[in-house]
Amino acid sequence: MKRSTPLMLCVAVFASLFVGGCSINPTYSVRIINDSRTNLNARIEHERKFDTAIMLESMTVRAGEERTLGPVESPPMERVVLTIEGTGSSISAPEQFVIKRGSYTARISTGSSTSWDPYEISLTKD
Repeated sequence: MKRSTPLMLCVAVFASLFVGGCSINPTYSVRIINDSRTNLNARIEHERKFDTAIMLESMTVRAGEERTLGPVESPPMERVVLTIEGTGSSISAPEQFVIKRGSYTARISTGSSTSWDPYEISLTKD
């Protein structure tokens, strides 16, 4: 019986280290570079399963301006979405991108003459 006590202690220490390491929330940040002629709303949301999304951070980025969303935290293994849309009444739907932990750069430029969208978005992981 005395031999099982050190084994149980080792298992308890290992389990606490493993569970403790998983409790750290990942961080997300997105640098928004607005090279378009349109003012934009940008936000990072945590989309929960079977429930409404939680807005983690939101801001307006004026034409020609550069700003950064975050860093914000969200629970691990959950879906985090970057949403970009024009301010005011816009005929286009918001653009959404699922992002993973880390830093990103979103560059928004004026849409081409053959496109219905008023702007084009490229998202790259830093």
